[in-house]
Amino acid sequence: MRNRPFVCGVIALVALPGCYLLHTRDEPSGSSADAGATRLDVGSAGVLDAPLASLRDAAVLTSLDVSYPDSGPPLPPEPEPDPGPDGRPSDDPDGWVDPPEFGAEDPCCTLGEPIRLASRPATSLSSDPPLIAWRPGRWAIAVTEQITSGPDAVFRLVVYELEEDGTPIGAPRVLDAPPMIDVHRTPVARALRWGGGRWAFAASGDPVSGVSREMHVRLFDRELTPASDWQPLGEGTAVDVAYLARGDRWLAFTSFDSGLRTAPFDERSGAGTSIETPAQWAQLLRAATFASRAAVVPISAESEPELVVADPSGSELGRVSREGHWVAAGGLAALRDLAVVAVRNEGRIEVEVLDPFALRRLSGPSVVAEPGPADDSAVERSVDVAGSSKFGVAGVCWGVPDPSGPRGGNDARLELGLVGPDGLLRGAPVTIVTSSFRSATGCTVATDQRGFLVGWYDGSELWVRRVDVRD
Repeated sequence: MRNRPFVCGVIALVALPGCYLLHTRDEPSGSSADAGATRLDVGSAGVLDAPLASLRDAAVLTSLDVSYPDSGPPLPPEPEPDPGPDGRPSDDPDGWVDPPEFGAEDPCCTLGEPIRLASRPATSLSSDPPLIAWRPGRWAIAVTEQITSGPDAVFRLVVYELEEDGTPIGAPRVLDAPPMIDVHRTPVARALRWGGGRWAFAASGDPVSGVSREMHVRLFDRELTPASDWQPLGEGTAVDVAYLARGDRWLAFTSFDSGLRTAPFDERSGAGTSIETPAQWAQLLRAATFASRAAVVPISAESEPELVVADPSGSELGRVSREGHWVAAGGLAALRDLAVVAVRNEGRIEVEVLDPFALRRLSGPSVVAEPGPADDSAVERSVDVAGSSKFGVAGVCWGVPDPSGPRGGNDARLELGLVGPDGLLRGAPVTIVTSSFRSATGCTVATDQRGFLVGWYDGSELWVRRVDVRD
């Protein structure tokens, strides 16, 4: 694979209605984290030295001579052990322990200090929550950053690297956007995963028609050096990716108006032949991997969802139907050999446990919290889930809106609870943050198998907080 430089010249220009830059605060700044908490603000003002005012001039943008490698050396061979034709994660338990048992009133977790990664006016992000993934040694967090406002707003893709406790490692990195048809396209961070010694990052441009967007995926080595070109995945409404240890394969899932598109991809040959299968329209996709197969859930408020299971080639192995009605918020996590689905059903947070090997539902839906309905602008990102196979529990984060409404006082908050393989709570949930910003009811959670990292953007500041399973 050759190294060749490129110039990060014209960054996508577009106004983004609904970007949280346009949202206003309900209370003065400083109320979005616990009093006295550690505040480490790395910002990103130093990434581009040009003043914000000059960035509004397209001529200035085209003169920015910032070079990044377009493709790095071949990735080192770091595939996970091949689990066999029907291999399960439980074939290689790797230090698993029994799930913890707590009393109903015992806090499930211990909290690290919240760490602020960026804040306005130096940094303003889109209203989407950050994408978080763990590779041995560090976290990576990808966001869509808005660096100017107005009708010619400028956006870019930024990745933060963090220590295990959430402390930033160096300055944030700016990634070049996928190839766009013209300069009036906005890059949006869509999915971030780690597997087999690679990062996989999916992004999209502006809507092509309605909510359909051009989807792309790219592979990076462990140091976030590009290891492939951006690979087109076609038009769709949502995208996610998953790594399968069997065969060292990556799969990309894309939702379109009447189905689900699945395509294998790698750094050598790019995106392979896609397979399309009928599925309900979805505004979100959530994927998870189970060593020899992957599962994906299309999330839609318009119909009941199904868990779709695929083999390493992308061919469908079967489906599992959920119970009850789905709303436009949910997450999917692998928990050992099981799939844990967490959703927001009206004012309840519900969890179901499905078996992607036997293709059947095992338990649920179990109500783990009743925070009330989320504000319409934040409902899509108001619940997420990540599974720690080591401890046999999944961390579920959800937003609790201010009971006085989206323009209320200081009572909006994020909470995290642990659920076991039966889908029931282990101990009492903990409060991650209390905030005056309504967008703080949106969260992302990821795991390093020992604990969890929760990330959120409250409309003014980007935060993370480590959560560990209590001894």
